[in-house]
Amino acid sequence: MTEPLLGCDPTEVTPARAGAVFAQEASRMCKDEGIDLTAAWNKTKLLHPELHARMCEKPASAAPATLANDLAPVGRVPIASKSLLLPAFNLGPLTSDEDFSTAYAANSFQSVRVDAKKTWLALLTAIMKKQSCTVDVAKRQLQEDQPALARAAGQQLGAS
Repeated sequence: MTEPLLGCDPTEVTPARAGAVFAQEASRMCKDEGIDLTAAWNKTKLLHPELHARMCEKPASAAPATLANDLAPVGRVPIASKSLLLPAFNLGPLTSDEDFSTAYAANSFQSVRVDAKKTWLALLTAIMKKQSCTVDVAKRQLQEDQPALARAAGQQLGAS
């Protein structure tokens, strides 16, 4: 069935396109009829049910949504992209996958706006747990293993 607003069958367009046309029609009703957006939205829904149904559809084979600022869904560590992301975390090229995962998780599973202090603290804690050592020993090791991170977090050798 052809939808007059689209000029074609709603099943032939993407849900996003159907949503855009639907919103445009509701906006037009607001202006032309002087009604608020909620009333216009409901009226458009009644007048164009096929368009509304298409707008609300989700693809059956949809993969988990990716973050706009990242390479992986929330909670998954992009190990395959590790070498590209290491500089963003101020980590050296020999960083283990486990340490990278720890840094990634500490930064709320994102690689944009990396907080060096959070990364530092997470890796420091991981070293202390793995090696059952004191803060000073773990700090010294992390400073030597990750000098760029130490500088970015204000924890470079010689600083307290």
